[in-house]
Amino acid sequence: MSNNNRYPTRSDSSFGNIIGLGIIVLILVGMFFVAKAILGLLYMLGPIILIATLIVDYKVVLTYLKQLGLLFTRNPLYGIGASLLSFLLYPLVFSVLLFRAYTGKKMTQFSKNYSSEDAEFIEYEDAEEDLDLRDPEKIKEKRYDDYFKD
Repeated sequence: MSNNNRYPTRSDSSFGNIIGLGIIVLILVGMFFVAKAILGLLYMLGPIILIATLIVDYKVVLTYLKQLGLLFTRNPLYGIGASLLSFLLYPLVFSVLLFRAYTGKKMTQFSKNYSSEDAEFIEYEDAEEDLDLRDPEKIKEKRYDDYFKD
């Protein structure tokens, strides 16, 4: 009897597994260096991002500072932790604040374009009296048992 298995499920060599693991490690190391480069660039551009955020909408920064203040009053430990993380990861915080300011500005522009103050009223017509509607009393109510009858 011959074994005609075209797609073997087990390999006699673990060389293929080592190559797969090596490729995964290389991809993860590459992603680490790309993330490190992007974060380094953001650290250099952090003050510029903050200035851009203040120009677009300074209220976003004030709101964030108020949120940190409220966090201090509710739970001082969380407030200290959030402030420390905000200080250490300031480029990410400034980037998120810039995104919030930009999207908030776009939303206000969008809502101004479609505000109800400029809307025109459309004349409406009364419906005819003799509409052909089915009489609700004539509609036969289907019961659950009716679905299983022959």
